[in-house]
Amino acid sequence: MQAITLIFPHQLFEQHPALELKREVVLVEEYLFFSQYRFHQQKIILHRASMQWYASTLRAQGYAVRYIAATEQIHDVRQLLPTLAQAGVTEIHYADVVDDWLERRITKACKQHNIYRK
Repeated sequence: MQAITLIFPHQLFEQHPALELKREVVLVEEYLFFSQYRFHQQKIILHRASMQWYASTLRAQGYAVRYIAATEQIHDVRQLLPTLAQAGVTEIHYADVVDDWLERRITKACKQHNIYRK
C-alpha cells in the first residue's frame, strides 16, 4: 500500500494536519483554482508563488514533494487520481477541501479507482 498527502492551493497551512514525513507530498495547482475560469493573473501569480515557497519549505523540512503545475494535463484531480492509482497509490491523506465541487471529484475518482481517503 502506497499512501500520499495531497495538498491544494488553499491549504498551505503551517501545521498541515495530513503531513507525515513517511508519505510523499503532492502539491497540485488544481484546475478549479488555476484554469476553470479566466482568473486575474495576479491571483494566479500569488497562488503559484505561495505554492512554490511552500514546496521548498517542505523539502527543507525533509519531505519528498512532487509538484503538479497547471500546465500538466493531470492538474485536474479527475486525471490526477487515476494516474496516481496506476502508479500504485492506494491511500490519500488531505485536509478538508471546503469546496463541494472538489470534494465530489475526489470522492468519485477515489471510488472508481479504489483509493482510500483519509
